[in-house]
Amino acid sequence: MMKMERARRAHQEGGNRAEDPLDELLFPPELIMRHRESLDLSKSQGRKIVSLISGFQSGVVETQWKLLDAKAAVRTQLEAGRIDGKALEAALDALFTMENTVRRRHILLRAQLRNELSPEQVVLLRSLR
Repeated sequence: MMKMERARRAHQEGGNRAEDPLDELLFPPELIMRHRESLDLSKSQGRKIVSLISGFQSGVVETQWKLLDAKAAVRTQLEAGRIDGKALEAALDALFTMENTVRRRHILLRAQLRNELSPEQVVLLRSLR
């Protein structure tokens, strides 16, 4: 029953995303920003949160570009008349490394954002999901 409720909430907040166990422990930036007034963020917290998000976003375009290149390299290998297993493996390794880097950056950002919140704000934000 609880899983169904979490899936429903995930669907409402972000479409058909697969349920992520980290969602119970960390908060997406959009959720914090949407509830900033309810959380009664201090000016200092607000500045730090904006700084963290801005710093994260500044690297997003370059990372997305590299990710597209890595996906294109895999596609090129798969479109070949005969697939070179070693070349495909190298292209997949590059793609998965990039995807892991993106995932790691997202998790680290969410951890930094949570660290900016007081324990009371964390509890409140969990209830506002």
